[in-house]
Amino acid sequence: MSLGDLETLDKSFKLRRPEYSDEVFAKSNIIFIGDLHQMTPIKGDAIYKKYHALWHGSINTAIFLDNNHRFNCDLNWGDILYRMYCGKSTRDDINVINSRIINK
Repeated sequence: MSLGDLETLDKSFKLRRPEYSDEVFAKSNIIFIGDLHQMTPIKGDAIYKKYHALWHGSINTAIFLDNNHRFNCDLNWGDILYRMYCGKSTRDDINVINSRIINK
């Protein structure tokens, strides 16, 4: 979801429940599934950074997965992307990423 989508969702809930218009998502329970700490989108900032006022105090439960299932078949690639996420990419990491570029 984009930041605009979240704002639209928030406004929609507030229109349907005006008695709670001062509350985040009109005091509705919403389950978000996904990685809120993914790498920054190509266009714009990460949602959790831009929409801090909405998130602050509204998330009451988070489940953190400590296994990286996405890169089971290529653990090295997963490590490279994790270092990039942490802002600790190495020159070797960049070289590996650049080696995967396919020219048309």
